[in-house]
Amino acid sequence: LNFKCTEKGGLNVVDLKGRLVADTAQAKVSDFVLKMPSSEIRLDSVVANYDETWIKNVTRDASGKEKVKESLDWKNVLLEISLDNSVVALRDLKFVLPRLGELSDKVELSTHFKGTFGNMHLYNLVFNCDDGGAWGRMSVDLAGLPDINETYAYVGIKELGTTMPMLSDMIAKISGKPVKMPKQLNGLGKVKYRGSVSGYLTDLVAYGEVLSDIGLVNRDMHLESADEFKNVRYNGEVGANNLNLAKLLGDKSQLGQTSFKLNSSGEWSKKNGFTCWVKGDVSKLAFKGYEYKDIHIDGNLKGQEFDGQIDLNDENADVDFSGSFNYSKAMRTGAFSVNVSNMQLHKLNLVKGYEDLSLSGNVSLDFRGDLESNNNRADVYVNNLTLNNGEKQLRINDIEIVSVVTPKRDSLVLSSDLMSVKVSGDYEITKLPRSLKK
Repeated sequence: LNFKCTEKGGLNVVDLKGRLVADTAQAKVSDFVLKMPSSEIRLDSVVANYDETWIKNVTRDASGKEKVKESLDWKNVLLEISLDNSVVALRDLKFVLPRLGELSDKVELSTHFKGTFGNMHLYNLVFNCDDGGAWGRMSVDLAGLPDINETYAYVGIKELGTTMPMLSDMIAKISGKPVKMPKQLNGLGKVKYRGSVSGYLTDLVAYGEVLSDIGLVNRDMHLESADEFKNVRYNGEVGANNLNLAKLLGDKSQLGQTSFKLNSSGEWSKKNGFTCWVKGDVSKLAFKGYEYKDIHIDGNLKGQEFDGQIDLNDENADVDFSGSFNYSKAMRTGAFSVNVSNMQLHKLNLVKGYEDLSLSGNVSLDFRGDLESNNNRADVYVNNLTLNNGEKQLRINDIEIVSVVTPKRDSLVLSSDLMSVKVSGDYEITKLPRSLKK
């Protein structure tokens, strides 16, 4: 068998050849080679067994004479396919997706298939991109085809890997739009996933671990969808042990290793957008060389609204934070409060010297900003502020700061037990302390 063709949609078969032997029970193809301009697909063997899949249809004509017609039940034909040492150039698949014609990437591919059209089993599926930017080893089971909504899938992933530059480049080429990922993600290096994905298209469970240069992250996620993916719900757990944030965010962040276990659930709908809830514990988080322990997180995100709390119960710091924020397009509002008790500033490496210096107090903030009119107001209240340094103590009962920013004039009013200050005019709040020193 030899064949070649060129189709206006982009399909270009340079050469197709193979040997076919068939009878009423079995068909076998050997030495199959499909060549395209930059691709070569080799099937060592293709065996189709259909001896027991013939269906007899009995009908009678007008005279009552019986007629028997046999037809092949293609869904239950047993197939065995061996694909080895094949190379697929993505540009040769432009007849499927035109944008693939712009890609020069090649994929080395091999796998073995056994099963029927209704129940498929792909085992030892291996692929590697020629530039080393993506690779994978996995097995795939599909049962229930051809009805995709009734098909159960199991994908066992021994390893699926890529790099962030490769991923962003691939997405940009396929979508035709530039993709700029945060440069910090380059610190992940090679990202590898091991685990499994199983279930129906509308009800999937994913379990596994993600390994990168910054450490190992475990996850267990359940995903449900309805109304043709117009509504999607998820719930699951994600955890990590000794994740290196310095490699991800850089040394300037002064962050170190962290370990955590978080539970999350949420949903997305075309009508209401994204909503999620996160709750869990951070057993440790290193900052400026100190390892904070026992952090509890509980928060909700709904569209552009956030509401949550963070509690730190470290031996050298007891901090409770709670707050809510609303980042709508025109108006931004928020309120939060922080209660600090016996924060050992020197032991936390937040100050040099003053080995006995500790801080306690309560801070609350309310702010409102109108982006269209540029009218903004922030109210800060500090209560029971106490600085202890051995036998010395500074205590301020109340501090109130009101900042108002308008297109015409800005003002800042500070009132406390020790002094009162009022500043008005045209100034930048971040440069104000430097100006006062002068």
